[in-house]
Formats: sequence, C-alpha cells, structure tokens
Amino acid sequence: MQATLLVLTGVGAANRWPTQSATALVLTALAMGAWWWARAALRARTQPAPYTLRRGHLDMRPVGVYQHFFTNAQHVYVGITNDYPARCAQHAEGSWWWAYVDPTRSLLQTFTADDCAPGWTPRQMAKALESRLITTYAPIGNTEENPLYGPQEPIRAQLQAAIGWTPPPPADRPGRRLSWRTA
Repeated sequence: MQATLLVLTGVGAANRWPTQSATALVLTALAMGAWWWARAALRARTQPAPYTLRRGHLDMRPVGVYQHFFTNAQHVYVGITNDYPARCAQHAEGSWWWAYVDPTRSLLQTFTADDCAPGWTPRQMAKALESRLITTYAPIGNTEENPLYGPQEPIRAQLQAAIGWTPPPPADRPGRRLSWRTA
C-alpha cells in the first residue's frame, strides 16, 4: 500500500528510471482495478437485485389484467401478466382465438403496490379481478374458471374451423417428462 501511495503522489519517482516508475504506475492501476472489481462483486452479492423475492417477502411487482375483445365488443380472453407485450406475443404464436382479437379494443389495467388494499399484493388484486371478469363474461378463450366452457365447445369448434386452426404439437423441452401413455 505504501508503494501505491508513493507512485501516485510522485514521491521518490525523480531518482528512478522512467521505465521503472511507468511499470509501477501500471501495476498500481491494475491493482486498483482488481480492488474495484472485487468490491463491486461483493456489493452485488450483498445487495439484492430489484424485485428479488426472499422467503417471507410479498411480491409487490406491478401486475396487469388484460382483456381482449371481438370486434362486436364481446370478451375473447381475460388474463393477468407482469409483461403484457411478451404475453401478447405468446398468445399470437399459440392461441387460436388471437385471430379474432380486435387490438383497438384491448384493455390493460395495472395494479401496483399503491393500489392494493391492506394485506393484498398486486398479484392477488389482479387475480381477484381476473376471476370476476371470467365468471361474469365467460370469454370463449378462457378454459379455467369459465362457467360456460363446456356449452361453448360447438361455437369454439366453429371458430377454430373457420380459421383452419389445428392445435400445435406439444413442445419437447429438456427436463419435460413425456408420458408412456399416448391417447
């Protein structure tokens, strides 16, 4: 540490060769860079990243409830998400009802920690609204919590046939176990 201070302040450098003081300066700079890197790595390890959840902490990230409609303003699908554009891209790739969505009529309501009732998280608030909307409007694209899912099957089949939709094959992902039973 003393050598570092001597080289940085210039004390004792006058009677050394220029190459020796330049070498010492480079080595000092490298040592200080390594120290900075180690300090930053230690701080990153001790300070949690934003939105990192720990045991016992509530998830207070903003959550959105989105509603997609037909052109006649009837509900097609209701869902919740933390990333609306990514979720819409997923629906566009694999949901039959996406072909019927009128994007000018889609709604998104976001819940933040400030919007929550005491004791509620944004996800709980969004889930409560999503459940209420699904049970009230029975969107044809929702399978879970839809009280009319069974009776809607003929209409669903007609809509799927009209666009020539066939269900995509199941994705073969690493770590996914495929059943030996095939049906």
